[in-house]
Amino acid sequence: MKVHLRANKQTNGQAARSVCASRSLGNGKTSVNSRMSYRNMSSSIVSYSEFKHVPEADRCAHCMDGGLSIKNRQRSASGKPPVAHLFDD
Repeated sequence: MKVHLRANKQTNGQAARSVCASRSLGNGKTSVNSRMSYRNMSSSIVSYSEFKHVPEADRCAHCMDGGLSIKNRQRSASGKPPVAHLFDD
């Protein structure tokens, strides 16, 4: 089983959502996307700092791609150039 990157802030008992199964609504808020197979997955959903230390073979490729998109959007908003890999700083 792959490990997934958490897309939302968990507040008020809200369930964790993975990047590959959600759409960003901004400010840590998400809604589910149309990928029904990913909605109630039993795989681990971890924070960015934990995801960074997961072996590459165990990371969800969709979360890597989606996380890179989110990171570059955040970097662009703060006037920084885009990066080529999710964990490049």
